[in-house]
Amino acid sequence: MIARVETHNRLNGFGFVIGEFGLIGVVALVFAGLYLAKGSGVPAVACAGITVNAIAVIWLAAGSLHRGEAGIGLWRIYTHRQVRDQVMREHPRLSMETLLITLAVLAPFLLFLIVAVEVVRR
Repeated sequence: MIARVETHNRLNGFGFVIGEFGLIGVVALVFAGLYLAKGSGVPAVACAGITVNAIAVIWLAAGSLHRGEAGIGLWRIYTHRQVRDQVMREHPRLSMETLLITLAVLAPFLLFLIVAVEVVRR
C-alpha cells in the first residue's frame, strides 16, 4: 500500500498532496474533537482515523520531497497529452489502484454516514 500511495503522491504532486491531506486531516481532527465533546465515540474514532491516515500520506510526501524526488502533478497530467499518455503507459492499473486507495480512505466516512443515518432515524 505504501508504494501505491507514494506513486499517487508523485503523480498528483507533493505540494498538492500535502495541502489536500493537511486540510482533510485538520477538518477531521476538528470533527473528532466535536464528537468527543458530544460523547459520540464511534464517529470520533472514525474522524481520528481519517486524521491519522492524512498524517501518514503527508509523511510519505514530505519524505519524497526531502529526498529530492520530482513529482509530476495533476496540472501537467491534465494539460499535457504526452505526459498523460506516458503516465497511463507506465501505470496501466492506475485507475484500479486509485479506486483501492479511495475506498480505504473513504471507509471512515462511510462509517460516519451510517451512524448519522441511524441517529436521524431514532
